[in-house]
Amino acid sequence: MSTPTPDTNALPTPVLAGTLQGMKTGRFVGLVTRLKGATRGRGSAKQTYGDATMHYVLYFGFNYVGLVMRSRSQLEGIDPSAVLEECRAEGLTGKDGEPLTLEDVTTAVEALKESFDATTSGTSHATTEDVFEPLVVDGERVPNCRVYIGEKAEEQGTIYLQGLVIGSKVLEPAPNGPLPASNSRGDVVVKDHLRSQMPIGRLRQFILRREGDFNLRADGATSTWIGQDALDTAQVNGVPVDMSKVA
Repeated sequence: MSTPTPDTNALPTPVLAGTLQGMKTGRFVGLVTRLKGATRGRGSAKQTYGDATMHYVLYFGFNYVGLVMRSRSQLEGIDPSAVLEECRAEGLTGKDGEPLTLEDVTTAVEALKESFDATTSGTSHATTEDVFEPLVVDGERVPNCRVYIGEKAEEQGTIYLQGLVIGSKVLEPAPNGPLPASNSRGDVVVKDHLRSQMPIGRLRQFILRREGDFNLRADGATSTWIGQDALDTAQVNGVPVDMSKVA
């Protein structure tokens, strides 16, 4: 007897949406996916970088505002000189290789504070907010998932899955190597660096397209990489998991 197709707003992939209902009963999910990467160069020199195949262990059920608040608290008493030295030690530079400056650091810190404060006060408005709605399956919202309802970026009803990365392993390196360093202003480079060190920096979003190259292990008929199963499978496959990163 076949399983009935669930009633959902994820029209391209209703069976996948039904599978994601399993996340309501477990806070850990395993995801194997090939990253989209980015294309650089022109003509015959055009190549895609950063499209590695990864095994992630994700944590769900987190509170986004709480994540922002913990990230905001890390900015209090921060030493700009120490941050600058850290960035330089990692070989980070600004646009066209310009050396980073103390002003870049202070500008980055203030920009992060303003962004975090806008989120916690409820005055922040994401530019993409109007093209998403929560994923709903059989009348119930699925945590940390939303569907695209716009008309340009993806097929309508495509699922976007969000989670905190607590473990990852490269299964297949990107054929052309990792993404080249961005050629951004110094303050943007520092801001990205600081953000990556904070709780908010663990938040990742994955697009689960109809023809996407991914393998989601959640509560379903053929596999159950959810809850403890996700952690056990990660251990078997050699994926390091840091439980201290659980929100």
